[in-house]
Amino acid sequence: MKQLLAITALSFCFAIAVSAQETPLQPQKPKKEINFKKELNLTQDQQNQWKSLNQEYRQKMLAVKNNSSFTDAQRKEQYKSLGIEKRTKLNSILTADQQAKMAEMRKKHSGGKKQATPVAQLNLSQEQQKQWKDLNREYGQKFVALRNNKNLTDDQRRQQFKSLADERKTKFNSILTSEQQAKFATMNSQRIAKAKSHYNELNLSQTQQEQWKSINKEYRDKMMALNNNKALADADRKAQFKNLAKEKNDKIKAILNSDQQAKFAELKKERRAQFKKPGISK
Repeated sequence: MKQLLAITALSFCFAIAVSAQETPLQPQKPKKEINFKKELNLTQDQQNQWKSLNQEYRQKMLAVKNNSSFTDAQRKEQYKSLGIEKRTKLNSILTADQQAKMAEMRKKHSGGKKQATPVAQLNLSQEQQKQWKDLNREYGQKFVALRNNKNLTDDQRRQQFKSLADERKTKFNSILTSEQQAKFATMNSQRIAKAKSHYNELNLSQTQQEQWKSINKEYRDKMMALNNNKALADADRKAQFKNLAKEKNDKIKAILNSDQQAKFAELKKERRAQFKKPGISK
């Protein structure tokens, strides 16, 4: 039961987050923008140069992302180098006063609170992060295959899902230290409590909870299959993620009454605020 609640909790968070900005398994989306153009009072010529530099480095970043010959460490280093290079070029088109103001804006904006990921909360090493990522990919594919196995009854599928979840949990714990395992257990408990809180806030009936769970399962599998479709270009994948998110959100809203829909919108707004991050405007 605890495991089921944990899965439901993650699904609820996902439902809110994906309709706001991000979807699980999807490549990270651009950061929330600071309107530097307006705040720095850029001339038209500066705006044109700014836009050109953003386009240039967006393509360079994408090329690094798609270069399969890089290790994760090499790719991270390349991103860092390109970031420094881009910032240097951006500074070169600004006056001294504009540079000082931009530095001040960056410093002020970076103080915004970000939502910590499990990787950050557990303080995983580089090797642990790789193992974590590999396990997620491995079991993501297993869950999709199981979901698509039409030869199983619902009870058989439910039992195999539980077995896979237990197996994955054991493997996850095996890559963690004892302290990390304890923190991970606490995080799961918090997710369970949060799920109960959200259900109480929306006051979902038992039927609505079952429908909510069914919708989450359906779209979790669809999102996972889309993420694993290597034949799609990034732009196509992003567009399809967006369509699935909207489709899922519409189905969830359809099972809610007007008061619940209003509360759900409020929860999404709160979730969206948690995902706001600093960045550079285009």
